[in-house]
Order: sequence, then C-alpha cells, then structure tokens
Amino acid sequence: MCDAITKEFLNLKLGKCQIFLAFSKENELIATVQIQREHPDPDFCDEKSAYIEALEVRHEFLRRGIASTIMNFLEHHAKQVGIERLTLMVETNNTPAVALYQKLRFHGFKDSSWVWEGKEIPTICLEKRLTKI
Repeated sequence: MCDAITKEFLNLKLGKCQIFLAFSKENELIATVQIQREHPDPDFCDEKSAYIEALEVRHEFLRRGIASTIMNFLEHHAKQVGIERLTLMVETNNTPAVALYQKLRFHGFKDSSWVWEGKEIPTICLEKRLTKI
C-alpha cells in the first residue's frame, strides 16, 4: 500500500455505485474514486463489467503512486465481487492519466467524446480484462 494512504479505504455504497475515499495517516482526505455497475452506454457495463469514474487525487499528493495504488485496490475488489472487466474514459489530452492506465494494462476499445459547457471533449474508452482470483 502507498505510504501516504492509511490501510483502509472508506467504502460508501449508493445503489449500483460504490465510492471509495482514501485518507492520509493524518485522516486527511486525499483521493476519491467511484465504481459504477450501470452506465448509459452498454459498452461500459454489463453483468460482468464495471465502470471506473471520477478518480481524483488532491494536487499536493500527486506523483506519489496513490492513483496506481487505488487502481490496484479497485482491481482486487472487482475480482472479489466477480467483475471480470473494468472500463473507464479519459480525456485524450490528459497525458499523465493515459500513461497511468496504459502502465496498468488498460487498452483502448473505442473513441468517444462528452460535452462540457457546450464544448465537445474527445476521450478514449479503455478496458482491462481481469484474471479470476
């Protein structure tokens, strides 16, 4: 586990969404991530797939391996609950995030975009097939 994160993640279940909060040893919130079991686009979720959304690490905690630690934790959690595939979307110009997901062996399965404040933002859709425990 990354030194900056306590041993446990707080897990909040809200319907088909789980929110994980990571805290520092000083009980300071340093990162959040959601895992969704439903998505408007059926390419992202089904009975064996889940969608990772809103991975955020506070700026002062970047470049410490926290995002990798969280993603590894999510992968282990997903395997435990029978998920065989993780999906996510990342903006194509978010080079650090794209590099992180590629390092974690996520692969592109389609290009997409989303609209924010009237502007279309290109994204790449990534997936990772999980091996069973």
